Amino acid sequence: MRATISTKAGIAAIWLLTCATTIQAHTWIDEIRRIASNGTLVGPSGYMRGYAPRLPGWNTNDDDTYEIQVEAGAPMCKSSQNIGNYTAGYGMLEAAPQDFIALRYEENGHVTLTDAALPPNTPSQPVRPAGNGTVYVYGTKQPSDNDTYLGIHRVWNAAGTGGDKRGKLLATRYFDDGQCYQYRVGSPDSLARMTEVQGPESEVPCQTDVQLPADAGTSGTYTLYWVWEYPVMNNSTGAIETVEDFTACMDIKMISEPLPPAGDFDSSQSVTSRAVEAHMKTAFMVDPTATPVLQAQATLFSSSAPSGTAPASSAQGGSAAPTTSQSGVTSTGVSSAVTVPTSSSVPGVAFVTVTVTTTVNPSTQPAIASSTLAQSYVPLSSSSSTPQNSTITTSAQQKSNAAPTGRPAVTPFLSARAAGESSKVAIRGRWVNLD
Repeated sequence: MRATISTKAGIAAIWLLTCATTIQAHTWIDEIRRIASNGTLVGPSGYMRGYAPRLPGWNTNDDDTYEIQVEAGAPMCKSSQNIGNYTAGYGMLEAAPQDFIALRYEENGHVTLTDAALPPNTPSQPVRPAGNGTVYVYGTKQPSDNDTYLGIHRVWNAAGTGGDKRGKLLATRYFDDGQCYQYRVGSPDSLARMTEVQGPESEVPCQTDVQLPADAGTSGTYTLYWVWEYPVMNNSTGAIETVEDFTACMDIKMISEPLPPAGDFDSSQSVTSRAVEAHMKTAFMVDPTATPVLQAQATLFSSSAPSGTAPASSAQGGSAAPTTSQSGVTSTGVSSAVTVPTSSSVPGVAFVTVTVTTTVNPSTQPAIASSTLAQSYVPLSSSSSTPQNSTITTSAQQKSNAAPTGRPAVTPFLSARAAGESSKVAIRGRWVNLD
């Protein structure tokens, strides 16, 4: 008599056997794809430097994971990810300037594996920040094996004027892209996500979608540094207890032929082969100057500048006359609109537009300096194939030596508020009523 086992039971058995390993696994970029304007992942895959594939005989977790020891001189890239080091059969992605590309990775338990799904006698998961951490993507035409983590991360900016000015910040995202999961029997979070996105009874990889800049060139390579801040947080105070930062380094082989227009984003296509629509509309979904916070403390964020340009700094301000916001808080500063999307693919989530003021002490803040923020996103449905730069000039506060105190955006995956619950958000550390 031949025994049979259901698909769900099989997945559950495999999960229980590998659970301890998966909990300890971290994340790296498994695949890079081009994205058509309708959101479809197209063309051959590319890979990060030194990629160890998920095949027998490869020590994938050890070979692909690079946790930064945050100290002076720490390399941006793992030694196996030095320039030009590519595994046979796993080479670079080819793409053109202003193409959107998807950096895909498995969640490895960092999104939908909650304590409720853990086997008996398994320690609870550590408390993590909003969105399961923040992802930063930096780009450069002048990479070096001597690039250091502290010389680039939170130093290079969107204008390309930070640090040694060899590169720039292209995007900020949450690790949880709002549609990825690994299905686990007994995991309410993975079941809810699978049902929400109508995905398969297996998994949907996470992704960081980013647009290559117009100045990436049509020959040679363009290097991307993917940085993931994933600290352990104190659940009571919201303070960072343990810093855990990870990176992945990759190159794009630049070509001159962009993807042809394919129409507007099609959200009806399978979640397994589509990009994240919000990523194709907004370059900076998380305040790049903010420190990580708990999910309950997170707030919506969007730059008042066009997509693809640098967001207003959380330290932005000036010597304008005191004004009173709708929350009744009086502050001295420059009023800036925080604009967020008007719709969401997540049921029950509403977005709002809030105008707030930034508190500034003129006696301690440096003078306002004008800076130009370059490289706006270009709609892929445009018939023009000529790369163009667009610029916006804004008043930007010069960076001080003080530790960043801004709060990042809420992930767009917050649960809808209960009926009758007061609606308020924290803007720059102040609670603002929205009702």
